[in-house]
Amino acid sequence: MSDTTDLTTTDWRTQTIAWDRTEDGEFPYAAESAGRVLVVRVNDWPDAPSIYTLFVDDAEDHDFDDWPATWMRPGDDAATEGAELGTDDEGTED
Repeated sequence: MSDTTDLTTTDWRTQTIAWDRTEDGEFPYAAESAGRVLVVRVNDWPDAPSIYTLFVDDAEDHDFDDWPATWMRPGDDAATEGAELGTDDEGTED
């Protein structure tokens, strides 16, 4: 039996995704989820209608301005842990 899930209708903004940093300033974040390759482009805002565009398997999926709460950029977890613990970036107490 084949998987009949239509991934073209996936709302990626509600998915938990851990992003990796790339070497490309225009496309600074990439991830894999549900067997798909996801890439975020930083648009030429304010000339573009939105700050970011999500690409899924090289196809433009949607534009957005606010980073979804379920998406973690590199360093997000360390920053959160430090703030919760009252420590600075080096792990020493403030």
